[in-house]
Amino acid sequence: MENRMFEKEVPGFFKVLCVLSVIGGFFSILGAVFSMFMSDPNTLAAMADIFEQSGQDMPEVLSQGLQNGKAIGIITAIFALLSITGAVFMLNLKKIGFYMYVVATISIMLVQPLFNGFDMLTVGGLIFSIIWNTLWIVSYGVHLKYMK
Repeated sequence: MENRMFEKEVPGFFKVLCVLSVIGGFFSILGAVFSMFMSDPNTLAAMADIFEQSGQDMPEVLSQGLQNGKAIGIITAIFALLSITGAVFMLNLKKIGFYMYVVATISIMLVQPLFNGFDMLTVGGLIFSIIWNTLWIVSYGVHLKYMK
């Protein structure tokens, strides 16, 4: 029996992009789960003690991130699943996958700043994310002509 998953020929580079996006999405889910477990009040107290012993104050962004870890983790996991779904749809040459991927990617980038504020560390990470994700979105956009 012949596999008809790819009725149209999918370019090799495009396949690689989609597979890498699926893998990246699963790593995002792992990070989200880790974030949820790190949001335990005992973890926050332990981290504060470590900073106190070193004679420093715990950075506000770290404190905020630990306090909001469950919400950040849940929201990130949802958008990561949407991103994975979009990548799979694109692999099957469905244009809706591109739009799902774009919405998920932009939304994931905004989760941290919305919960933790716009301090220097968060803005730096956001700028890097914007540049990195723009490259991915443009790479997918170039392949829109193959999708229906």
